[in-house]
Amino acid sequence: MDRYLLNIGFKGERSYIQGADMLDRAMQVIRQHQLIEIRDIEFIIQRMTHQNLQLEIERATDARKVAADDIAVIKFTVGEERLLARITTASGSPQVRVPYDESPVTRHCQIDSVSRSIRLAEDSSGHSSIERLVSMNKALHLAVLEKPADTQWVFCRWDSPKWPLPEDLNHATIILRQTLGSRLTRADVMLNDCQLGQIYFSAKPAS
Repeated sequence: MDRYLLNIGFKGERSYIQGADMLDRAMQVIRQHQLIEIRDIEFIIQRMTHQNLQLEIERATDARKVAADDIAVIKFTVGEERLLARITTASGSPQVRVPYDESPVTRHCQIDSVSRSIRLAEDSSGHSSIERLVSMNKALHLAVLEKPADTQWVFCRWDSPKWPLPEDLNHATIILRQTLGSRLTRADVMLNDCQLGQIYFSAKPAS
């Protein structure tokens, strides 16, 4: 089984590896080794970590259970084959910390508390597409939902019919569809009346 080291540093003041970075870097590696269309992506974060990460790709099976060392998993389809990418820890911790400011995204957003939605009016932050969507969804959660004081909203899952996401997210809209208390939320991500995917958050103890 091939193993690929994911070179990911810490973002801003975070003491954990950001979920958007896991997905971005893992999909970059997958695309380098899968030269045809990648579709039906399911990315699920099992737990947070401050360690280095590596990626393993195997055939997906219905019998496969979550392994104790899984940090995150990505299921995806290439051709007619369903594959599974496991993100697990590697030795050591990242030595790089990158400045990270979400305000270039959030200050250009318009929130509608009645419809529980957020719209990106102008897209000029320079962040990756999934980073922008995570920032938007976090801003929406903070504006319209309550949570325990000692928790924070974190990105925990992404589903989409294809990858990569569009680079231009001008006028992208996220609409909160379902909340299970603070345990899990589900929101639709829309662009030009088409659904890009669904994004999930949960409230985790603040780190």
